[in-house]
Amino acid sequence: MNARFEAPAFEPPRAAFAAPLPAGTALRDCVITGVIGQGGFGIGYRAEDAVERRPIAVKEYLPAQLAARGPDGRLEPAHPMHAETYAAGLLGFLDEARLLERVRHPGLVEVIGCWEENGTAYMAMPLYEGPTLERVIADHPDGLDADLLRAIVGPLLGALATIHAAGCVHRDVAPDNVIVRPDAGAVLLDLGAARRTIGERVRATTVMLKAGYAPIEQYGDAPDCPIGPWSDVYALGAVMHHAIAGEAPAASPLRVLRAAREPLAARGLPGYPPALQAAV
Repeated sequence: MNARFEAPAFEPPRAAFAAPLPAGTALRDCVITGVIGQGGFGIGYRAEDAVERRPIAVKEYLPAQLAARGPDGRLEPAHPMHAETYAAGLLGFLDEARLLERVRHPGLVEVIGCWEENGTAYMAMPLYEGPTLERVIADHPDGLDADLLRAIVGPLLGALATIHAAGCVHRDVAPDNVIVRPDAGAVLLDLGAARRTIGERVRATTVMLKAGYAPIEQYGDAPDCPIGPWSDVYALGAVMHHAIAGEAPAASPLRVLRAAREPLAARGLPGYPPALQAAV
């Protein structure tokens, strides 16, 4: 009888999230003043630019399940077995920051500096004020007004065109990754390179993808189903669908198996021009 070996599933250490840096911590050319939010792969801080005396945002690379913070504020892999994955994610974080330093568009998050410190890396950005598009959609359960939706999507299309012209794909277009600034246009946030790099190394699809927005090609690594600019276009269409219909489309693997929903254009939704519905 032939025995089949199956590699054990990745089980990250059960350590709690590493504590954020306290207010007053000095980093390169800035001082931390508070925490904006903490996720599975980083912490966002409010900070003050020590040179220009203006508020900024600083993001710290911190893969929560892989890193531990020492009493001196330094980060290191929580276990030696995760050292290579931690280092790969750090490299992805820096590559993304450097890309966003040189690729500029009003609808794309701007990185004004990146550096390594404390065993990890940081990127500094303008402090964007406003709700996420996810919050805006939740506040409009009957759908966003067509004119408001167009005003939000316009800058996002420009941001994606800029990224694509630089030979890159965003891969993380979703409502929670867009800030809607009052009277200043929408801004598409980070590319999630660290999350994607770590997810690929631990074979954790749920780490990398957001169901409903990720196209089918992001679920696998098939030569005949490549990822490209069209992948971001799919995701933006799914975001617009959510903004109009109140929910994202079904996850793309389910849509491949069966037609899960009729197109928006077939529903004749009031308040949205037929051309807009057909485009979505």
